[in-house]
Amino acid sequence: MIIEATYEQGAIRLPSGLTFRHDYFKVKIEVPEQELITEVEHTLQISSELEQRYQETGIRQRIDAILAPYQELLAQGQSFTPQDYKEMRHQHLEEKYLGR
Repeated sequence: MIIEATYEQGAIRLPSGLTFRHDYFKVKIEVPEQELITEVEHTLQISSELEQRYQETGIRQRIDAILAPYQELLAQGQSFTPQDYKEMRHQHLEEKYLGR
């Protein structure tokens, strides 16, 4: 028997009035291709949601402020040394807690 059901936020809603002989049994579900999100679309969606959260919380501005002295190195594609990371961390902590 083919029954039309509705997918609603993680649950499949069957039409009312159906009764089944067993409590558990397997079913096959056909999902239209246009309803599926590809991995790339999903990644882009998550990326845009994170970017929005960064903007809302001001995290992006804080990160930019920390990395401002190193923008030239970043633009040139140079990699940082462990000492560079240590200096960045110390500089940030001094600015945050000591107001320097």
